Amino acid sequence: VSTQSTWGAWSELGQADRRSTIQQIGHRDFIRAMAQSHDDLQLLTLSNDTALVWRIQNAALVLSLDVQNGTCVCFLQGNKHVVIGTKAGMLEIYSLSTAGLMQSISAHQTEVNHLCLRPETKGVASVGKDHRLVFWDYTLAPGTEQISLEESESTLLTDSVLHLQYSPTGTRLAVALQNNTMKVFYADTMKMALSLYGHTLPVTGLSISSDGEMLVSGSMDKNIKLWGLVFGECRKSLFAHDDFVMDVQFCPGTHYFFSVSKDGVLKYWDADTHSLIQIIRSHLQGIYCLSLNSDASMVVTAGFDRSVRAFFRSDEMIFANEQREEDLQEQLDEETAKQVDTAKTGHATVGSLKSGEMLSDTIRFVLNELTAEKPHELLFRKSPHEYLLTKLASIKTPDLPHALVMLPYSECCALLRLLATILLRTRPS
Repeated sequence: VSTQSTWGAWSELGQADRRSTIQQIGHRDFIRAMAQSHDDLQLLTLSNDTALVWRIQNAALVLSLDVQNGTCVCFLQGNKHVVIGTKAGMLEIYSLSTAGLMQSISAHQTEVNHLCLRPETKGVASVGKDHRLVFWDYTLAPGTEQISLEESESTLLTDSVLHLQYSPTGTRLAVALQNNTMKVFYADTMKMALSLYGHTLPVTGLSISSDGEMLVSGSMDKNIKLWGLVFGECRKSLFAHDDFVMDVQFCPGTHYFFSVSKDGVLKYWDADTHSLIQIIRSHLQGIYCLSLNSDASMVVTAGFDRSVRAFFRSDEMIFANEQREEDLQEQLDEETAKQVDTAKTGHATVGSLKSGEMLSDTIRFVLNELTAEKPHELLFRKSPHEYLLTKLASIKTPDLPHALVMLPYSECCALLRLLATILLRTRPS
């Protein structure tokens, strides 16, 4: 978390005299996008008011870029430039060697939602809320290394595009639309190959496996779906998180993938067996974005708590069955804690009201029976104290606190005296 504070002292004239300033590096707003360089040496994180470039090896801040309302980012070929999309529909190219803005392009009429590199180092592709998919080509100024982008072609789609990704072979392009569907196009002709539908809310992230056989999608409906890219069939639907799924990414060369969500959890999955491998709870708030390096030995997450967290692959063996048992145990513990909290601070229910009335009647009945000459037929050959214990045991645990709160003070004192008598009688000699 980024903070900046100033320590000062009041002078004799009544004015503030600054003695020293403490300033911490980092973001002052939630992180909504990030990207790793192609050589896995640098990481760029983007928030609404700034873009920060980090050296991955020692987590040192290398560069700060003054970017306003950035929404998406990607490194260009050579790792010397980055292109950033903004809410105003602009594409801005920055040089990492000079930290200067090299080009600003009006790319879309509204917010730029996502960027990705085109295959064969041709350029980049961008999508926005204006329904346009735009392809950009690299150009170099004669005699210089100043790179710029020129629009080569564009395609108008049926709805706003939230995400896009090329297949590793560069033959197909998958896009996620605002209408909860995904389209897969042939990259060379832009003819539609597949239409994938099944999510009930917009898709926020998608990824294609390295062999081009599978596509994984995460949605605001909290589900993850696995698709075959040959026939477009949905192979599996997983209820993955307790809140919106914000991003999913396949590990290069495998069918393993990661998912992040607004519930603040990072999950590691096996797409072949449809099983959950590992759960990582580290963020204090929701996770907005996810990034993997080229060999999937490191995964980086960032989000609403303004922190960037890197996780490295270890040599420790993980067994899916043990992870599943641990997850079930955690869920059971959470449910138990919720029941206890509900019992302590929850609202009274119909059951607790009835239990309170029954307990009050029982206490008065027992007090009368203790002084009666003939036992009442409701006792069923039980003593008054045994009858009281039977009635107390019939009250459900969540209803018992509210039932006790409903008792008048006099009946509470009487109940305590009755219970004390029972304890004295059952105490071993």
